Amino acid sequence: MSVEYVKEKGMVLYIPPEETVLKEKSDRLIKVFSKYAQAIGLAADEICIQRAIIPRILLRVDKREGYFTVFHENTSINEIKQAALVAYWILKFRPFMININHSTPPRMEEFRCLNEGFAWFYILCACKETAKAKGIKTNNVISAQLRKEISYAFTYWDLSKESMIMIAETIGEAFYGIPAEGIDNGCNE
Repeated sequence: MSVEYVKEKGMVLYIPPEETVLKEKSDRLIKVFSKYAQAIGLAADEICIQRAIIPRILLRVDKREGYFTVFHENTSINEIKQAALVAYWILKFRPFMININHSTPPRMEEFRCLNEGFAWFYILCACKETAKAKGIKTNNVISAQLRKEISYAFTYWDLSKESMIMIAETIGEAFYGIPAEGIDNGCNE
């Protein structure tokens, strides 16, 4: 993410990442999705990925990071916030699908919430990796009821980017012991 201040014009310019950076990040996201798909029992030929959408998702996350830099000066975008934003855009753009040519109607029904499941998985991976990097022992036993409610919310609720960040940070703190961080606006005392 790059934001350039042009003081003489009183403007802030957003400079998008290079295409190669977006490609590398897209490939990493697709690799995480492939790991998720395999874990839930989907074969590679059952999956259809709209690869052109992935860089758009990552670009929107990058722009949001620029937004936080400009409009919330003391707010940092950590890995959990980034994962929440990626999850948000996955829910909006729905880039992952079941390939109708290589699947049956019962399988398609079973995996109809593929994007919602992956968004949840992606947030949990970010929490797990952050806890590991910080040397935090985790208490990551998430109840079946909470998993069901998160899945329902991801499927049917109109969640904002900010609510996704709060959900992710709450999960990170409650189940992985990662303290919420990044907001220093004088209101949280």
